[in-house]
Formats: sequence, structure tokens, C-alpha cells
Amino acid sequence: MIKTSISEKQQNYFEEFINHGFSLESTDYRGCTSLHRAAAYPNLGAVAIMMKSTKRNDLVKKQDGEGQTPLHVAVQRAKQWKTERDTSDFKDIMSDIILLLVKHMLTVDTMDKKNKTAWDYAVGEDFEWIRDLMNKRGEMEGSSRKTNVVLKRPDPPKEELRSVASHQLWSLLVEFFLKKEESQTSDCMNMTEPSVYGLIYDRKRGLEVCLSRSREPSQEIEARTCRWIHIPANNASSIFPYG
Repeated sequence: MIKTSISEKQQNYFEEFINHGFSLESTDYRGCTSLHRAAAYPNLGAVAIMMKSTKRNDLVKKQDGEGQTPLHVAVQRAKQWKTERDTSDFKDIMSDIILLLVKHMLTVDTMDKKNKTAWDYAVGEDFEWIRDLMNKRGEMEGSSRKTNVVLKRPDPPKEELRSVASHQLWSLLVEFFLKKEESQTSDCMNMTEPSVYGLIYDRKRGLEVCLSRSREPSQEIEARTCRWIHIPANNASSIFPYG
């Protein structure tokens, strides 16, 4: 269906499937969702339809059997632009797909099983146009918020004192959400205090991982209402006040 729905007429059928209960979170034997497949074909219309779904925030971060998100797939497909008959049109399509994906992603540096982010697959002058898309994110949309903040993970501090400080200073993360239990919905709070390094610089951790690890297994989020993040200044003098 993802492959055949590239035409506008077939896209209407795909949207009908979704409206009649087709699960976008279903996976194939490789762990790929419909969004992974749409990014690979590529099918801009199908991606756009899925980004209107209430499941979009879960779909964009879903990892397949190789640990790759749809963004990983899209970037690697975009790399093949020189092999396409109409290179200009193909680049436009892939640019739109990648921008649609990153617009709804909280973080764009998820690593796969090879410890690579999507952007790590776009190294070289020929793929600079792909990497540039990372900095063109528009408003991030959520169920209850809009923000222009782009969470691009910076490189770890090179100065020894600042590096040590980032490991010894603690941040504070608090999230408020609704949890559904049987027929009732209750307000819940989750709080954790990761190091500044773990929150900002560690590619295997970050905001989402820190919060999910601290959340009780029974705390299935029905709807997130608010997040509060406090990050102390990463200043070596806070740890070494006397130089």
C-alpha cells in the first residue's frame, strides 16, 4: 500500500485505511513501520498523511531492528539522489520528507545499533544539503505546546575543568502527564536528576532516555501535559571555587 499510494488517487485509499483502524505502529519482520517504508520509497504523500496522525510523535522515534528511526532511513535514501533520473525533483521530495520528520521530533540525534545518528550517514560535500536540513526545523508541535527550540546535541567540553564540572553538576527534569488506569485517568509526575553530561552530551542518554528510565514501568503516558527542565550553568568554578 505504501508503494502503490505514491499516486494522489491511491493516497486517498491509504488515508481511508488509517481512518478505518489500520495500525500505523504495526511492523514487518525487520521492525519497520509504515513510516519507515514511506521514507524509503520515497512517498511524500504518505509521510504527510501519517504526520497528521495522533500517533505521529511515537512514529517518528520508532526504531526498527537495526535501531534506525524513519529519519535514518530518509537520510540514507536521500544520499542516492545522483542515481535518480530527475535529481532536482528527488532532492525536493526528500527534503520535504526529512523536514516533516524532524519537525515532529524532540531530538534528531537518536543513535542506531552502529552508534550512528541519521546525520552521520550524510558525510561529505555531496550531502551537505542533507545536513543543512537539520538546522531548518520549524515549530515543533505537540499535544499541548509549540516551541522553536531545537535540541541539537553539542560536543562535550574540551576543557578539563568544564568536562569534570559537567559530570559533577546535576540537572533536574520533571514531567507531568496523564496516566490511564482501567476506566480512570489520573495526573502523574515523574522526576529525575541526571548529570549535566548525561543530559546534554552523552549520546546514549539525553532527555528522553533519562525520563523513560526514571519512569515506573506501569506509568504509561496517555497525554503529556508539561515538562520542566532546570540546567545549572556548566561552570567549572561551581566545582572548583578556588581555581
